[in-house]
Amino acid sequence: MNREDLVLLRRARDQMDRRLLRGPQRREGLRHAGISPADRTALGDLLAKGLLGRLNLSTADVDAVFDHVQATGAEVVQEPMDQAYGVRDCAFRDPAGNLIWINQPRR
Repeated sequence: MNREDLVLLRRARDQMDRRLLRGPQRREGLRHAGISPADRTALGDLLAKGLLGRLNLSTADVDAVFDHVQATGAEVVQEPMDQAYGVRDCAFRDPAGNLIWINQPRR
């Protein structure tokens, strides 16, 4: 893993965070699930080391996030698709080997 890959992943994650904060369903429980800044930093460190294994994120527009993350050159594991259990999701593997699932509730 090189530093540039990590920077791209963090930028994509931060952009998703900003979109979630601006989104119409802005509720405290969805933003960061009550995670403190120190815990967020610790999770970021684990993510950078590939120790999380799997990370699930939620967004209001999974297709737009997919296009953005794919444009950074991330490894696509699954393109966006509707699931029987009520979400539309996609998946990437980050440079550290973490599997990152991004989903959006279907309406």
